Amino acid sequence: MNHGTHWAEQVSAFIDGELTQQECQRLGVHLEQCADCRRLRDDLLEMRNMVGQSQWESPSHQQLENIMNDYTAKAAGISGWILIIIGILPITTYAVYEFFAQPQLPLWMRLTYGAVALGLGLLFASVLRQRLINAKTDKYTKVKL
Repeated sequence: MNHGTHWAEQVSAFIDGELTQQECQRLGVHLEQCADCRRLRDDLLEMRNMVGQSQWESPSHQQLENIMNDYTAKAAGISGWILIIIGILPITTYAVYEFFAQPQLPLWMRLTYGAVALGLGLLFASVLRQRLINAKTDKYTKVKL
């Protein structure tokens, strides 16, 4: 770590209130002597104040409803699930093939393929099951924000 990087980190830590009293005193002495570090401190303080003063407008209820019911987002989610299923099927098929049809493979490799295929299958089944249950029993699907 070079000399400048150390002091830049110290200035940043000072702004965030992360320095001990002794470190603050050392930094104070350094700032008296170093115009670059004083500029960095002033710039960081100004940035912090600007971020603190910025105001973010919350979306309206209609905007939130539009986001939640966006056809493109729903289509992308469904497409994502379809692509995951399409991707998992050949991997799982290959793993099962390797497991059963390649007796010359070492036992550890056969067990690894089997574990990966079984794990992926169980994980996928549990997520799919939970999503189907939630879709049927979610009493908040009709709630408007």
